[in-house]
Amino acid sequence: MSDLSARPPLPDKWDASQIPSQQGRVAIVTGANSGIGYETALELARKGAHVVLACRSEERGREAEANLREALSSTPEAGKVEFAKLDLGDLSSVKKFSEDFKKSHTRLDLLINNAGIMGGAWGLSVDGYERQFATNHLGHFALTAQMFPLLQQSTPSRIVNVSSIVHRSAPTWNEDEIMTTSEDKYREMDNYGVTKLSNILFTNELARRIKAAGIEGITAAACHPGVTATNLATASTANSKSWLWWLVYKMTDLAPRQSCPMGALPTLYAATGREVEGGDFFGPKHFKTFGYPVREDPSEQSKSETGAKKLWTLSERLAHLSFDIKKLPSILISFIRSSAKNFKLHSIQHGGIRSYIEAPVTANPSSWLADGAVRWVESGANLQMGSRG
Repeated sequence: MSDLSARPPLPDKWDASQIPSQQGRVAIVTGANSGIGYETALELARKGAHVVLACRSEERGREAEANLREALSSTPEAGKVEFAKLDLGDLSSVKKFSEDFKKSHTRLDLLINNAGIMGGAWGLSVDGYERQFATNHLGHFALTAQMFPLLQQSTPSRIVNVSSIVHRSAPTWNEDEIMTTSEDKYREMDNYGVTKLSNILFTNELARRIKAAGIEGITAAACHPGVTATNLATASTANSKSWLWWLVYKMTDLAPRQSCPMGALPTLYAATGREVEGGDFFGPKHFKTFGYPVREDPSEQSKSETGAKKLWTLSERLAHLSFDIKKLPSILISFIRSSAKNFKLHSIQHGGIRSYIEAPVTANPSSWLADGAVRWVESGANLQMGSRG
């Protein structure tokens, strides 16, 4: 979030071929079944990352999984790809996904919050919130909160929130714009713009809190793909009940747009680039709509610390969780990083968010593990431990 003029420029014409090796790293990409998410997953896996495709539709997610495996079959160093069901518009689905992920993975290096919906008819999520806000922001806020301890244990790690150029035309951020509770107050593109503004406000506040907590090695950044040929506008055209917005979506769908591989570059740079700091925002070079990625200055409204804090508080309340950013005790991080195949899973509650640790299969309450547990409890952690089986 420093002055852009004081920062070094990105490499000229940076593309996916310049992504450093991702061997040994684990990534979650939401909405990875198509468009920007698919290309992001493809390039991360091509460089060796184990990529979890977090998708709402199992049919489309499985199809993407098969297509990615086929595309990567001739790349010996490619990482694994796996589908996992995640409906960001359903907070219970976010919780289940997070719990299942932690049971099968001991690290998380990259969290790419990419999934989103645009416009369409007014409707509420299963939790009772305007569906664009629920999917585009609130679900990702809850996912990030529940994954944060694992990201903290896997440093250096990154969180990337994918926004939109439309954030620049968003109405003034306020709770009423977010909490659209009736169809007569709903303005589909205004609401979409506010959710994309929320992505950047969330990123900036997350970066500030990470820094304030003295946590090193976790970077939160945001980006946007410019005008890219994804299926987002196509889906919006089909779902819109406004003839005016139907026409806008149709014109957008037919207008010249850059390819998905190009549109994914800001996301990929934010996730893997060398010159990335907390609160950075990346987008296409030319007219903020197409071209290679550059560091970009987002809207003035997105820089509001007051708005970001209000959004954070609101998000905690609506998601029914406390997203406390706390520095984990070094003994805990060291212990987790020493985990090996002979370790079994135990859960740990720290800062209101459940995470998981690995403990030796021989561990019991009288072992050396108990001594470490005492220190963790003294630091504010709540542990659940059990014997093998």
